[in-house]
Amino acid sequence: MTIAWNYEILLSGTSGVSVIDPFVFVGGKTRFTVAALVALGIAILVYLYTELLACSSFSRVLKSIRDAEVATNVYSKDIVKARAQTLIIGGDIDAVSGSLWALYTGSMKAAIYTRLTRTFWPWAFMMLGGTGNNLGVLIGVLLYTVARTAIIIYKGAISAVLGITPEWLEYILVGLIIVLVVLFRPKGILPEKPVLTLPKEKIRKISEES
Repeated sequence: MTIAWNYEILLSGTSGVSVIDPFVFVGGKTRFTVAALVALGIAILVYLYTELLACSSFSRVLKSIRDAEVATNVYSKDIVKARAQTLIIGGDIDAVSGSLWALYTGSMKAAIYTRLTRTFWPWAFMMLGGTGNNLGVLIGVLLYTVARTAIIIYKGAISAVLGITPEWLEYILVGLIIVLVVLFRPKGILPEKPVLTLPKEKIRKISEES
């Protein structure tokens, strides 16, 4: 972000650049609604993809690396390759989301991508939503997005009641949400559940036969 902000040839520095608008044919405020619906459709497809990925053997390898790296190495699993593939998949999803945001806003400005609002807060709410399961991450990010958007929209009215300067209200309330979730849901809003490789009925049958 710092390089893009100061190296004008890349993204015109602090001025930013405009991007091609594929929704220009819609026109008016409807353009943003159509762009949001397209982004939502692609987000659903990405979510379904990650759900399929979570049920694959690749997901079991990643969980084994997380829980018992030495044992995973003993079973001849390529840990370096698995981690590299994880970075590639995550980077691809990040690239898609960044592209959708640029197409929605119609511009790209490096100055808006700060380490706090675009890195720490989304990461924190993914952790608070519940790691190890896609639904938990989705709930955490939705909570973060809804809370932050509501604070931005209504911070004038809220600051009038609470007597807090609107400039700091967003940081205070988002921080308060993080503290409350950590206190009451230390494992996240939706903790990871153990995944059985075999159906419960089959496990019960094997247990009875033994």
